[in-house]
Amino acid sequence: MGKHAGQFKSLFDQPKERMMPAERVKMRHAREIFRLKYSGVATRDIARRLGFAPSTVREMLKRGEAAGIAWPFPPEMNDEALETALYANRRSKRGYRRHEEPDWLIKGGEKVYH
Repeated sequence: MGKHAGQFKSLFDQPKERMMPAERVKMRHAREIFRLKYSGVATRDIARRLGFAPSTVREMLKRGEAAGIAWPFPPEMNDEALETALYANRRSKRGYRRHEEPDWLIKGGEKVYH
């Protein structure tokens, strides 16, 4: 092992509660995922083409199936309607934190937890 081997920690070494919530897939990418999948492209190939993990592509397809979405989308399916359908079961919009923000107090220009 090199002399710097112990300096870097994997994200997987961190406790789950410290990891950031996953970002939502942009709707232009969601449309491309569905288009490619229904064109017969394998999930792994879709992930590689779009720069996502295969699990992200599978999750998006699973959300689409649960929402009853099939390619081609109806003409009235704009980005807002697509996002609402795909993320209907989420508790909040983008940026949702899994843990409540601590009760911070500002003292002398510093945030202090009280």
